[in-house]
Amino acid sequence: ATACALAGVGIGAIVTRGITPPTADQPTVRLSAPIARENSRAAGLTVASDGAFVLVVGSADSRLFMRRRDAFDFVPVPGTEGAQSAFLSPDNQWVAFSAAGRLRKVRIDGGPVTDIADATWGGGTWSPDGAIVYGPGSGSGLWRVPADGGKPEQITTPDSARGEFGHWWPQFLPDGHTVIFTNYRTPFSTSRIEAIDLRTKRRKVLVDGAVNGLYVRSGHLLFGRGTATVFAVPFNADRLETQGDAKPVLDDVDGNPAQGRLSFAVSNNGTLSYLPQSQWTPKRSLEWVDRTGKETLAIPQPGYYTSPRVSPDGRTLASASL
Repeated sequence: ATACALAGVGIGAIVTRGITPPTADQPTVRLSAPIARENSRAAGLTVASDGAFVLVVGSADSRLFMRRRDAFDFVPVPGTEGAQSAFLSPDNQWVAFSAAGRLRKVRIDGGPVTDIADATWGGGTWSPDGAIVYGPGSGSGLWRVPADGGKPEQITTPDSARGEFGHWWPQFLPDGHTVIFTNYRTPFSTSRIEAIDLRTKRRKVLVDGAVNGLYVRSGHLLFGRGTATVFAVPFNADRLETQGDAKPVLDDVDGNPAQGRLSFAVSNNGTLSYLPQSQWTPKRSLEWVDRTGKETLAIPQPGYYTSPRVSPDGRTLASASL
């Protein structure tokens, strides 16, 4: 009998740049900062709404690290061990994240950690009126809960009969009552970005064949299609309509197709931060390993493989690839 293994280690970096075209008064600035990455969890990153700092998961215990715009180093955020899928409060004073089966929050400058609700998956969005919309599990729909804690309310339910697996990566639009999210479906190509009005629960499809939608104040909707490329399409947030064709705007972005996401974030002032795939996730080899420890390449070329699965008879291997 044989098993499949992934081989690869590396150190990543975070890159910050502008998402809008440069001008004489506001030229594009690109910064790169190294991050020691000792774990293999793809937990994404987030950036403050004013671009003042960025948060990313790092180290062996998967804690959150923060780097301020005017600082050189990343520093750990106390109490965030085991964190994944972090998101910030509108005033950038609190960070919420999933850890140890709970949705939690803690002040950026330190303090006690507060449990908000049960959650094993993470990913959420925080409204100005103090509501959090989040995904408690990978196969769940979206739920809403007060940021100070309370009884969670289910908002959406995946329709498995239509191939829906989960509703992920929500984001409040500026109106405060509309949320965009990824409707992750199988096959992957049928996934789509949708919007839901929390007042009426009415949903609308925005982009087909897309995941990880992110609205930016320039009037665009950014998203991925299961590769390392970020696309952008003009988007009217009031009418919930895309306008024109989508264009690729950024390549070499790390991500995880099985989680329907890319590791990038954009602030309200146009600061874009992302994890370069070429540095954060080095190319790996897929190998068969028999009971004696003998290794044989399953695929000759190294690549950005993730989530390998072996068929029940042990003869066929399937893997996602960025």
